[in-house]
Amino acid sequence: VNWQDIYIDKGGYVKDFVYSGNGDIIVTGESDGTIRLWDTEYDICYKIIEGHEVPVSSVCLTNEGRYIISAGAEGSIKFWDQHTEVCLLEQKMGHVHDDGTPLGILDLAYHPIPGEVETKFWLLSSCIHDHSISVWKVDLEQREAKLEHELTFHQDAVRSVDMHIFEDGSIRIIAGSWDNTVSIWDGLGGSLMSVLDMHVSRVHCVSFSEDGKYFASGSSDDTVIVWDTSNPNHKYRRLKGHTRGIDSLQFKFRKAEKKKEKDVFQLISAASDDKIIIWDLDQIDWGDNSPKNLSIKTLKHHVLPLGYAREVNCVHFDPQSNQFSYATSDGRLRIWDLRGDRFTERNILYNTYELHVQGCRFRDLHPQSNLFERETSFMDQHEGEKEVTKEMLLRQYGAIIREEDEEIWNKFVVKMS
Repeated sequence: VNWQDIYIDKGGYVKDFVYSGNGDIIVTGESDGTIRLWDTEYDICYKIIEGHEVPVSSVCLTNEGRYIISAGAEGSIKFWDQHTEVCLLEQKMGHVHDDGTPLGILDLAYHPIPGEVETKFWLLSSCIHDHSISVWKVDLEQREAKLEHELTFHQDAVRSVDMHIFEDGSIRIIAGSWDNTVSIWDGLGGSLMSVLDMHVSRVHCVSFSEDGKYFASGSSDDTVIVWDTSNPNHKYRRLKGHTRGIDSLQFKFRKAEKKKEKDVFQLISAASDDKIIIWDLDQIDWGDNSPKNLSIKTLKHHVLPLGYAREVNCVHFDPQSNQFSYATSDGRLRIWDLRGDRFTERNILYNTYELHVQGCRFRDLHPQSNLFERETSFMDQHEGEKEVTKEMLLRQYGAIIREEDEEIWNKFVVKMS
């Protein structure tokens, strides 16, 4: 056995994730190009789709949870049937650098078409460096993604997009750009409606509220701005609480279940200051004479200090509970519960280690074992050797594998025989 044929793959880290509508599934897009499906009741990864050969930058899930949309840094969008793991459609963007290499996709936004089946929906995509937003009308039954509009205005990359369909059938699209602005578009006609320039640095994230009455933008200027879409002058409130740039945000509205309870209207924001803030937006006074700048001193909120220097790639509320999740650059997806003013960490989802021997992959070794550290030590001990023996491998990995998974152990022994 050549020692170069033996290595531990720790897997990637989560670049983006999304909850299913009932909260029982989390779909993650990974830096290693895979798409992973997690069961939130048992906290296990039950399916891995080999989606892209490059990092997955964004993922969406259709409203009934059957179809996954993924975007990759190679500039393609793929549409998956998660039951069969079959790619139903691949849409290549066609945007390229000067040297001919494809431009990667930064963000996707999905919205169902009211009254239509799950296979028909709207999709937005933003491509790095060409500063544009593509508006797609998708029909998976026909295996077709029709480009309705190519929206161009921004002078720098469009980092984040979202859309909402109102009761009158009108469609609004919002886009946050690294040129410090937020643009608002008529999704049906493709015309630019407004440009908002209240941020003084790059806009990294935008999101509509569920009812479309509000949207939020987060920026490198360390602030979140909540905008009132019903006001023609785009009345806003600026939230100050973070000390570094905002990386991800999302609204949540939950109807009160009991008479004495109040409806919950919140916004969660994650920033590079190792802090997550949940803002109680029902406390905001939208009167014309009320303050436009609100801080953690004046607005009810909940702060979760992370306590470690890890980049938060994305944060989302569970749509059906008090829980929320966030993904960090160390490969973990953490699930927390907020009841009253108390945070409780419910679980941490890890990407599993994989042991590779002679091209054979043994999945699902427990991530909290010391397998990776032992593998590093093993390579150090045998540096310079061209081959290792079966006995050396069994001695190095055998005890851990046997403890963790008898089936993997049996496969490993057969491979070594």
